Amino acid sequence: MQKSVSQYTLIMCPEFGVHYIVWVAPDPVGGSKIVGWYKNAKMHNELIKRPKPLKHNYLFEAKASDCVLIEESQRDFVISKKFRNLWYANKKEDKSLKEKVSKYIDGEYFDKFYDPSEIDYSSEEGKKRLRQHVVTERSSKLVRNFKKSLTNWKCSICSFDFKETYGVIGEEFIEVHHKKPISELEANEIVSINDLIAVCSNCHRMLHRKDPPYKADELRKFLDKHKK
Repeated sequence: MQKSVSQYTLIMCPEFGVHYIVWVAPDPVGGSKIVGWYKNAKMHNELIKRPKPLKHNYLFEAKASDCVLIEESQRDFVISKKFRNLWYANKKEDKSLKEKVSKYIDGEYFDKFYDPSEIDYSSEEGKKRLRQHVVTERSSKLVRNFKKSLTNWKCSICSFDFKETYGVIGEEFIEVHHKKPISELEANEIVSINDLIAVCSNCHRMLHRKDPPYKADELRKFLDKHKK
């Protein structure tokens, strides 16, 4: 994959024997967050021109299998440091941040890549392993048991019901949210159905509008206040 520098802020981290190209974008609620990365990237000292009629010159190359885009609601790595659009993290004072970013990419901090409409959580959320990308070892049984325990399929925050709104295609559809952020789970901490709540897509996004996420009760208070 060839990529040109876009409107996203870009960090280049040549470290740990591989080259990371980490993409950072402004967060609507303030600050910046990591939105994805390229691993094992080949970097060039200057822009490489592409033959016509191809557009956009490029500064680096990466295989599609080494490229990761984080789903918007799961972007939870905040970077407070201010830097220019293109930043080579090669100074001594950058070491700490580079180490944290590397651990995040390799799964110590980040352990979830999923579409919110296809949630599949693990009964041992903190247990990680590397596959094509960093993923969590998930147990679909936990989600099935959680959904079986539901007495209704309404959002536990705003009471939205997909079936009432969309008819048959919305039947038995709901998203799942952790009461405790995944990043706070211990290595082998067990997650039960009591640690999950059923939420609609909108409330799920709103819960993740800050880091750490809002508590369900906090979001309910926002709703109640707005209704008044």
